[in-house]
Amino acid sequence: MLGHGNQNRPPGQNGNDPNDFVAVIAGLGAAFLWANPLFELTQETFRHIAVSNYGYEMLEAFELAYRVFLHISIFAITRVATRFALAAIITALGYRLAFSL
Repeated sequence: MLGHGNQNRPPGQNGNDPNDFVAVIAGLGAAFLWANPLFELTQETFRHIAVSNYGYEMLEAFELAYRVFLHISIFAITRVATRFALAAIITALGYRLAFSL
């Protein structure tokens, strides 16, 4: 049926991209490795801003939301960076192979 499905995907792609799988795994690893240390580095500044704007009543909820935000943002940034890096590596290898023949 025409008009159904993902409108942004070119015809013929079934969505099984091995580079995306590698990027997702790298994003998950980076999120769980770096989100907690980043939270600890920025915790005092965050608490100061949250308490001065909203008080102590909402501090726990804001800390939880900030921690979740850090996990999601690190995952997204790492996933995009990994996809760009893999595309650059594959392109460079392709050019090297093409010019070596």
